[in-house]
Amino acid sequence: MKIASTRHLRVFFGDRSTLTRRIARLFGAGYVTVWNPSQNRENRIALTELGLRLAVAHGFTADELHVARRGDRDDVHLDRLNDVRIAVVVASRARPEVQVAEFTSDHDLRRQLGVRAARHDVVIPDALLVLTAPSYEIRIALELDLATETGRQWARKVRATVECYRQGRELLGLAHPWRALLVAPTEARLRHLARVTVDEGGGELWIGALLDDVLSDPFGPSYGLLSEIAKADRGDALPLTRAIVPAREASS
Repeated sequence: MKIASTRHLRVFFGDRSTLTRRIARLFGAGYVTVWNPSQNRENRIALTELGLRLAVAHGFTADELHVARRGDRDDVHLDRLNDVRIAVVVASRARPEVQVAEFTSDHDLRRQLGVRAARHDVVIPDALLVLTAPSYEIRIALELDLATETGRQWARKVRATVECYRQGRELLGLAHPWRALLVAPTEARLRHLARVTVDEGGGELWIGALLDDVLSDPFGPSYGLLSEIAKADRGDALPLTRAIVPAREASS
């Protein structure tokens, strides 16, 4: 996750006191750095160089780990993306037939691309997600929108993905066929970007969902084609009734 908050890590420890003791021991040994960008926010935790070497010695891949510098400002986008990552991992534990085969964040993709990441013709999703089950594989390019992009910036991103998909190409290692998923913070924002997406020819390629719904149940029926969302009247409920993962089959 590059930088984790105590909220993120608490999911895997069960209670705050156990997590606090563990982090304190790791911090005292020099394996992690801990800081708080605001007194009203949670602590942030990241690996140190020593911590990275320890993890690699225990079998982790260095290319999957990050040594992050502490900062005075929060990376809100990374924080929300980590929320999505954890929600997907936790949901897969309730569906043992569904495995999270890949969750590659944009900071990993930028590191892999190196100098290519600065090129204007390279579209870097916020994450690449691959879910596998015995009878299917789901490949998703995820965009987590926090209402910071202009409509023009979004249109450019849609055009690039549509061209890539129509040519049958992989997307930064994500094998074709894949789908693109927009997770937006509000209904108004989702409606707006859905209309832009349809105008750029991506209404059938792109799926949409609301952030709170994805965090609550990422495998639930909370998604819709952006072409469907764009058609919905302002006073009507959004048609978010699809799921990205097939429902569990009833046992006979």
